[in-house]
Amino acid sequence: MTRTTLATCLLMLSLGAIGQEPADGHATPPGERIECDRACLRGHLDIYLQAVFENDPAAAMLAPEHRATENAVDFGPGEGPWANTTGYGDVQRRYADPETGQAAYFGYLREGDTDNIVSVRIRVEDRVVTEAEWTIARDGQFGLMDAAGLAANPPPPEEVLPMDERTSRFMMVAIANGYFQALQDHDGEYIPHFDTCERVENGVKVTHRPLSQPLGGPPPEPVEEADDEAPSLADEEISGDCVAGFEIFRDGIAEATMRRFPLVDEVAGVVFGATIFRRPEGNTNRRNLLTEYFYVREGRLAGIWAAMYYLDPQAPWSSGWENR
Repeated sequence: MTRTTLATCLLMLSLGAIGQEPADGHATPPGERIECDRACLRGHLDIYLQAVFENDPAAAMLAPEHRATENAVDFGPGEGPWANTTGYGDVQRRYADPETGQAAYFGYLREGDTDNIVSVRIRVEDRVVTEAEWTIARDGQFGLMDAAGLAANPPPPEEVLPMDERTSRFMMVAIANGYFQALQDHDGEYIPHFDTCERVENGVKVTHRPLSQPLGGPPPEPVEEADDEAPSLADEEISGDCVAGFEIFRDGIAEATMRRFPLVDEVAGVVFGATIFRRPEGNTNRRNLLTEYFYVREGRLAGIWAAMYYLDPQAPWSSGWENR
């Protein structure tokens, strides 16, 4: 028995086997959904990922109609991440949404000795996994990328927020959607946020950094200056918070299209949001397939961490999940 198979059996025992008659003697009526709470969803997520590491689809509790994508491309059991994902890295975050029956992982997953920045969203229905959406960012890919940067600038630790710090589900989605709209409008100042709000994209911290430092690069070497020589403006200027400077996107983002918010973890204060950027006419940069984790505290945006992939020019205009 593999480690994953054993874990699957333990999960099913702890949750009650599918189709088992409940202790009150009343079986689940046909067609009625079997609920899966936070512990159940997190358990399924861990079982699924461990099965992927071992390339053992039979242990993953997949539905017969299971569907999965990696960077908007469909793959079957044993293909894609199943064939090359080998384990967890040091940065791991998990979120759950019992209302939609979904769970998500954000952090490092390994391919051999290499850490990739990965987002994995699963949907659980009747205690089996029906969907898996992977966004994988690898060093060397096109565009903004610094895998090591995620360890230097990790997301907030997992936590159960006190009730007075939680935000309603409606407001959390409104803030996340407002952020996408602000990118499209090239003006983020109307988004409620903390001045300390950070934005880290594919491991690259783009907020509160010296503007003289290249994005994704190491800090510049210190330069000794004469006592009577003031630092240059470039050396002193610091980029703003997570909604500052959106005017620079005027030439890069025409529209944040196909927005989705499939998971809202009200307990942890996290929204999973996804979009694809449409470029302005004449801009030949690749489109971003963007998966964002929005951290919301007390009705304000507190931070954003993203895994994103730059779609091939020939790729269709879809993540594959807009109509699911």
